[in-house]
Amino acid sequence: MLPQGQEVPVEFTPDKAGEFTFHCGMNMVRGQLIVKPNSAEK
Repeated sequence: MLPQGQEVPVEFTPDKAGEFTFHCGMNMVRGQLIVKPNSAEK
C-alpha cells in the first residue's frame, strides 16, 4: 500500500506493449498505463 498524499516512485517494467489498467482497493480511483512498442518490437 502506498502512503496517502505523498509522491512515491513506482517502477513498472512491462514485458509487452499494451494498455494496463489499475485502481484503488475501493475502485474509486482508476487509471491506465499505455505502453507503446519500442522500435525493436515493430
